[in-house]
Amino acid sequence: MWGWGVETGLPRFEICTRNCLMGQAGSGDGQLGEPEGIATDSTGNVYVVDTPRARVEKFAPGGRYITRFQTGNFFGVPHGIAIDRFDRYRVVYSQGYVVTFAQT
Repeated sequence: MWGWGVETGLPRFEICTRNCLMGQAGSGDGQLGEPEGIATDSTGNVYVVDTPRARVEKFAPGGRYITRFQTGNFFGVPHGIAIDRFDRYRVVYSQGYVVTFAQT
Protein backbone atom coordinates (compact mmCIF):
# COMPACT_ATOMS: atom_id res chain seq x y z
CA MET A 1 0.00 0.00 0.00
CA TRP A 2 1.24 3.49 -0.71
CA GLY A 3 -0.08 6.93 0.09
CA TRP A 4 0.12 9.76 2.60
CA GLY A 5 0.60 8.46 6.14
CA VAL A 6 -0.19 4.79 5.42
CA GLU A 7 2.69 3.47 7.52
CA THR A 8 3.27 5.94 10.37
CA GLY A 9 0.34 8.34 10.07
CA LEU A 10 2.72 11.24 9.38
CA PRO A 11 1.83 13.79 6.64
CA ARG A 12 4.23 12.42 4.01
CA PHE A 13 4.28 9.88 1.20
CA GLU A 14 4.95 6.37 2.51
CA ILE A 15 5.01 2.78 1.31
CA CYS A 16 3.64 0.19 3.71
CA THR A 17 3.96 -3.60 3.43
CA ARG A 18 2.13 -4.76 6.58
CA ASN A 19 -0.12 -3.38 9.34
CA CYS A 20 -0.99 -0.39 7.16
CA LEU A 21 -3.03 2.58 8.28
CA MET A 22 -5.87 4.18 6.36
CA GLY A 23 -3.73 7.14 5.31
CA GLN A 24 -4.60 10.81 4.99
CA ALA A 25 -6.85 12.56 2.53
CA GLY A 26 -5.63 15.75 0.95
CA SER A 27 -5.66 17.98 -2.08
CA GLY A 28 -1.91 18.25 -2.70
CA ASP A 29 0.15 16.46 -5.33
CA GLY A 30 -0.21 12.73 -4.85
CA GLN A 31 -2.94 13.09 -2.25
CA LEU A 32 -6.47 11.82 -2.78
CA GLY A 33 -9.76 12.77 -1.21
CA GLU A 34 -12.26 10.18 -2.41
CA PRO A 35 -10.64 7.90 -4.97
CA GLU A 36 -13.19 5.93 -6.99
CA GLY A 37 -11.60 4.69 -10.21
CA ILE A 38 -8.24 3.09 -10.89
CA ALA A 39 -6.44 1.84 -14.02
CA THR A 40 -2.93 1.06 -15.27
CA ASP A 41 -1.26 1.85 -18.60
CA SER A 42 1.05 -0.33 -20.70
CA THR A 43 4.11 0.57 -18.61
CA GLY A 44 2.47 -0.05 -15.23
CA ASN A 45 1.74 3.55 -14.28
CA VAL A 46 -1.31 3.81 -12.02
CA TYR A 47 -4.11 6.34 -12.63
CA VAL A 48 -6.56 7.16 -9.85
CA VAL A 49 -9.72 9.24 -10.21
CA ASP A 50 -10.11 11.68 -7.32
CA THR A 51 -13.82 12.32 -7.66
CA PRO A 52 -14.48 15.47 -5.56
CA ARG A 53 -11.47 17.26 -7.04
CA ALA A 54 -12.35 16.31 -10.66
CA ARG A 55 -8.85 15.08 -11.42
CA VAL A 56 -6.79 12.02 -12.23
CA GLU A 57 -3.55 11.46 -10.31
CA LYS A 58 -0.78 9.50 -12.06
CA PHE A 59 1.71 7.38 -10.12
CA ALA A 60 4.73 5.29 -11.13
CA PRO A 61 4.43 1.50 -10.62
CA GLY A 62 6.15 1.78 -7.22
CA GLY A 63 3.83 4.54 -6.02
CA ARG A 64 5.90 7.68 -6.74
CA TYR A 65 3.67 10.61 -7.73
CA ILE A 66 4.17 11.73 -11.35
CA THR A 67 1.50 14.28 -12.23
CA ARG A 68 -2.21 15.08 -12.28
CA PHE A 69 -4.74 15.80 -14.97
CA GLN A 70 -7.74 18.00 -14.32
CA THR A 71 -10.77 16.35 -15.91
CA GLY A 72 -13.29 19.04 -15.18
CA ASN A 73 -16.87 18.34 -14.16
CA PHE A 74 -18.67 19.48 -17.30
CA PHE A 75 -20.49 16.13 -17.54
CA GLY A 76 -21.03 15.53 -13.83
CA VAL A 77 -18.27 14.33 -11.53
CA PRO A 78 -15.67 11.77 -12.68
CA HIS A 79 -16.08 8.28 -11.21
CA GLY A 80 -14.17 5.77 -13.31
CA ILE A 81 -11.25 5.43 -15.68
CA ALA A 82 -10.04 3.01 -18.35
CA ILE A 83 -6.80 2.99 -20.36
CA ASP A 84 -6.75 1.69 -23.94
CA ARG A 85 -3.87 -0.03 -25.76
CA PHE A 86 -2.66 3.35 -27.04
CA ASP A 87 -2.46 4.67 -23.46
CA ARG A 88 -5.33 7.09 -23.99
CA TYR A 89 -7.45 7.32 -20.93
CA ARG A 90 -11.22 7.50 -20.77
CA VAL A 91 -12.97 9.05 -17.80
CA VAL A 92 -16.53 8.04 -16.92
CA TYR A 93 -18.73 10.76 -15.44
CA SER A 94 -21.79 10.58 -13.18
CA GLN A 95 -24.11 11.75 -15.98
CA GLY A 96 -23.11 8.73 -18.10
CA TYR A 97 -20.64 10.50 -20.38
CA VAL A 98 -17.28 8.97 -21.32
CA VAL A 99 -14.55 11.42 -22.37
CA THR A 100 -11.26 10.36 -23.97
CA PHE A 101 -8.06 12.19 -23.09
CA ALA A 102 -4.78 11.80 -24.98
CA GLN A 103 -1.59 12.14 -23.01
CA THR A 104 0.98 14.72 -24.04
